[in-house]
Amino acid sequence: MKVFLTAVVAAIVIAGGAYYVLGIYQRQADQAFTTSAVRLPDHGTIQNLVGKDWYPAKQE
Repeated sequence: MKVFLTAVVAAIVIAGGAYYVLGIYQRQADQAFTTSAVRLPDHGTIQNLVGKDWYPAKQE
């Protein structure tokens, strides 16, 4: 039982460390893959490919 609890605590510590490290280093795709020749528009001002009135879930 002691070995199992140690493994659970170790898994929680490793997961917490990964969460912290990835939170520091990860960036969104529109920030990570831009160059001086590429400019992606703000997501709030553009329409998706099927039109501005389309919603992914049918709303009734």
